[in-house]
Amino acid sequence: MVKTFAVTGARGFIGREVVRQLAARGDDVVALARSAIDTREATWRKYDLTESLPDGLLADVDAIIHLAAETDRGPFMRSHIELDALRSILAGARPGVRVVFVSSQAASPHAPTDYGRTKWLCEKEAIERGAVVVRPGLVIGSKPGGLFAVLDDVARRSPIVPRFIPSPLIYPINVADLATGLIAAADEGRNGECYHIASAYPVPFHRFMSEVALRRHGRRPLKLPIPSALITLADKLAELAGVRIAPLRRLRSLFDLPPLHARDDMRNLALAEVDWRQRLDLSSKGMRVRSREAAAILRYIVGRSPPGDMVRRYVRLLRTDARARSPLGFALLERLFPPTLWFRDVMGVDPAFERQLDAAMSIAESAPVTVYRFLRVQGETNLASLLMIAVRTTAEVPFVIVGIVRKRLARGHV
Repeated sequence: MVKTFAVTGARGFIGREVVRQLAARGDDVVALARSAIDTREATWRKYDLTESLPDGLLADVDAIIHLAAETDRGPFMRSHIELDALRSILAGARPGVRVVFVSSQAASPHAPTDYGRTKWLCEKEAIERGAVVVRPGLVIGSKPGGLFAVLDDVARRSPIVPRFIPSPLIYPINVADLATGLIAAADEGRNGECYHIASAYPVPFHRFMSEVALRRHGRRPLKLPIPSALITLADKLAELAGVRIAPLRRLRSLFDLPPLHARDDMRNLALAEVDWRQRLDLSSKGMRVRSREAAAILRYIVGRSPPGDMVRRYVRLLRTDARARSPLGFALLERLFPPTLWFRDVMGVDPAFERQLDAAMSIAESAPVTVYRFLRVQGETNLASLLMIAVRTTAEVPFVIVGIVRKRLARGHV
């Protein structure tokens, strides 16, 4: 059954993905935003949460996903703006229409920011009025937006990342997975409930930043220990002096994030959990790093600079394996002098390197320009080459048989 969804904040990082998924499954979408949305997937209607709700704006919709938020003032938002906007949405919806309010992990009555306290007040209002509340974790995506865009830029540019002590915990969630969860909450959620949609396993902030730097940009930044208490003290001193410093207040909010308990909520909404690290697509710089690493591995295997088409085939192969999409973070010496990869190879302590080495071997062995090197028949006559291939193929048979027997023994079949 086709439904009509209204999505506030439809031009935002999350809103665009929600609109895309709703349209893809065949629903009618009303995109509510301050300016027109450039897509055929939705019908645009002007909406500004700082203004009164126009009469009849929501008269024909079956469900509402309320994403719009006041972001111009950073952590020092005006609580009455958000609260009044939510009340207008709830009052303007027809009876029986499900409203999904998208909150934040920062929501708390004791949050250090106006933003966190405002989101908590909105949650309370929404639940009392029978709406569905969703608290997402840190939203990430291949095209960064929101807070993730700021963090991704730091990971791309900075040679260091802060290692706060104690380290705050992050619950990442990909924007596509969150959009699926919001639609599921609109379809199947229970009125008056709050759902957490995020990774079930938190990750320390410095580790998250290191993963972003490596997996998206091919960098390994240094970690600088910083006591969290120093940031908190600096923010309080600034507040006593009558100065409000947004970056300090955001960091204090990061330290005070309440935990999310997403596993049961994700299961109740029939959402599959996906490793957030597999969702970190490479940036253009990361793709260049990946290509240089691919060339180094292939050169280590074949003993000379590999042809460009072989490198491209190898990179395409890696992109099909979610576990192998990210750069390995080779040192400069390893990239410039690939024979030094021998140390990684013989140590055998890096599973990611071993997987990618196996993939490179399969590419190199099947390439016409290198197949003779592996068979060691270069320079032989055609007849001698055929005989050598037959001998080497026959020599592999016992190893294949032993491998099959070992597998059957392990399974208890023999």
